[in-house]
Amino acid sequence: MSVVSTFYPPAENSSSPSIFSETNVHSSLAFGIYRSEEPLRIYVNGQPAPSIPYRQLRPYVSEDLYMWYYEHQPDPVMNKDKLHLIARDANDSVIAQDQLDL
Repeated sequence: MSVVSTFYPPAENSSSPSIFSETNVHSSLAFGIYRSEEPLRIYVNGQPAPSIPYRQLRPYVSEDLYMWYYEHQPDPVMNKDKLHLIARDANDSVIAQDQLDL
């Protein structure tokens, strides 16, 4: 997970207005950080993406931040060049959607 240190400064400096505003792609890994009191369910191309408390990566962080990640395999046959992102809350309501260019 050293990739997290590369792309994201210490989380106290981030104030992301959108769940997917802090999203990045590195090789075959897409990941992002979002602020929430409890973990959301993130889906990438319809597949669930794990969310972990950011504190597990940066113990000094006191904010309610979570990191989601998704490992994708390039599919030259289907030529997928976008990741479709959906965030759902505990009631299964869609609270955010976005697309990420690869």
